[in-house]
Amino acid sequence: MYVKGLNLSNILNDEKNTLLTLLATFFSSSSETLDANDCIAYAKEHNLSIKQSEIDLKSTDIEVWQTKANFLPSINSEAAYNWNTGKNINPVSNQFENTTFESASGGISMSIPLFSGLQNWRKLQQAKCKQLATQYQLDMKKDEIILMIINAYTEVLSNKEKIKIQKAQLEISKESVARTREFINAGSLPKGDIYESEAQLFSLEQKIIETESALFIGKMGLAQLLLLKNYKDFEVADNTFEVPVADILNKTPEEIYQSAKEIMGEVKLATANVQLAESSLRLSQSAFWPRLSAQWGYSSRWSKNQVMDFWKQLDTNKGMYAGLSLSIPIFNHFSVLSNVKTQKLALQKMQLAKEQTELSTEKNIYQAYNDAANAKKLYEASEKTAQAKEQSFSYARERHNVGLMNTFDFNQSKYEYENAQNDVIKAKYQYIFKLKVLEYYFSH
Repeated sequence: MYVKGLNLSNILNDEKNTLLTLLATFFSSSSETLDANDCIAYAKEHNLSIKQSEIDLKSTDIEVWQTKANFLPSINSEAAYNWNTGKNINPVSNQFENTTFESASGGISMSIPLFSGLQNWRKLQQAKCKQLATQYQLDMKKDEIILMIINAYTEVLSNKEKIKIQKAQLEISKESVARTREFINAGSLPKGDIYESEAQLFSLEQKIIETESALFIGKMGLAQLLLLKNYKDFEVADNTFEVPVADILNKTPEEIYQSAKEIMGEVKLATANVQLAESSLRLSQSAFWPRLSAQWGYSSRWSKNQVMDFWKQLDTNKGMYAGLSLSIPIFNHFSVLSNVKTQKLALQKMQLAKEQTELSTEKNIYQAYNDAANAKKLYEASEKTAQAKEQSFSYARERHNVGLMNTFDFNQSKYEYENAQNDVIKAKYQYIFKLKVLEYYFSH
């Protein structure tokens, strides 16, 4: 069982909400009312950080496509036309004559890489590793935004629930003021009690204003996170949230960590960076190998001064060549060796970074597990406290209604009950969020 309207598994895996659906939801009325899934889906479509990461991913797609093209032959063509005029000696008359010479030539050539020390293959593997790493970065960015939205969303709901309780307490305070006046008029209570009762009423009205202000700031922060500019018409769906059953706490931190190593973006990114460093090392090592390529070409020419016609000349003057080219690296000022050593150091660095990421993830999971377990205990304790304060307040209310308790003592009991209720709300939503974080590590 999960929190109604905030099942993280559904949230993180639900990609079915399209932009058109969201737009229909948003503009079907003058007021925008969104639940948690709407907020997350909208953020995935509009968040600027996510858009930037998506562009980075598209760039790696192009890079992969380009490296695949390296396996194809290179084909080039060339054409030339020459026109010359000037005085030349006629070999027959031995006299200078103005002559014009026109000629044209053209050809096509092709080069095919046969062996390059597997360089092209390793470039392709490197590009794929980079593409995978960029995808993990995008996933991490989405997950980060999701958790930020859930946190902001639960904060808004917490304030909304506080306002409901405070308004209910306000009605009780109004009744208390009226009842106190009745007892004062009857001579059962001193006149000064009305001041205490009214002070309690005004204090509660002040608290409502403060909570409403916090609610507005929270909604504005959530709207800014979603890149919504219409703060005034933005509204969070007023769902009745149930406290989830903490099934995730039945797992051990070690079980959650083992699952997290397979699915967490940070760990997958660190692993991808190691693979990228390995591919870069193999690519640098390929420079030690010789390179073999095949060439083929065809060409012909034409001259206006020739007696033969155009097509006859092209056939007569045609030429073709084919050959193999072998390049063997012997000495390159140790540049290849230096590059290999540099890539080995980079690989070691990425391996250490991966170990550090795994350690940090393990620490974060144990911390999240401890936070969720403590949040559960705190919530359960706050509920018990609230129940006890409710009973105490009910007893005090009964005594105050018949004039057996003065206003000060009654308001003190009422104040303690209000604080207990607020503590329950605070503990409740902290507990919900801590569970969502832990659930995120295990099953997102």
